[in-house]
Amino acid sequence: MVNLFNGYLAAPNNEFATYNKQKKNNYEKGQDLQEDVLMTMAENKFKSLVHTGEWNTLSKEQKEILALTAKL
Repeated sequence: MVNLFNGYLAAPNNEFATYNKQKKNNYEKGQDLQEDVLMTMAENKFKSLVHTGEWNTLSKEQKEILALTAKL
């Protein structure tokens, strides 16, 4: 489980990482969670983010940094 969580938390998408961080916190609090269930939930979240066009988009802060850099 540790390696699964580490991999999911390293994802470049903040919403995906936050979603999986919540799952990790629940697991550490004692919620029963199997590896295959975690992988299915993560895959479903990924597909949902891709489908809605939210995967690999810039965060608000990243957009601001990009805009400021472009001004320079």
